[in-house]
Amino acid sequence: MTKIKSRTANERSGVTAVEMALTLPLVILLVFGAYELSRANMMMHTTEAACYEGARMAIVPGAVRAECEQACRQVLATAGIRNATVQIRPNNLATISDIVSVTITVDYGDNTIMAPFFMRDSSLVRTC
Repeated sequence: MTKIKSRTANERSGVTAVEMALTLPLVILLVFGAYELSRANMMMHTTEAACYEGARMAIVPGAVRAECEQACRQVLATAGIRNATVQIRPNNLATISDIVSVTITVDYGDNTIMAPFFMRDSSLVRTC
């Protein structure tokens, strides 16, 4: 009886490298995309919480605008959100007003950990 040589090892020598070259970029894109979208979701919820805390400070009688803005920035700092714009209306909190609103605008490009690839020109605006 003659031995039959197995040629499968020689025929498949580069298949793994080719498969990895085709699938690895897709896996990396999915992982980084999921990370960046989860960061955007976290930024959205943190911005909403900061608006709420600023509005709570603003409705207290005798509130000072700087204290309200500081409360907003303190919540934003817990998530590492920087370069946010905080607007508090009315400008003078000492005036009697039925409505107090706090609006925070955050630019995604300034707050992504990695290069802003997916949401590069987007900004997040939340009001309470």
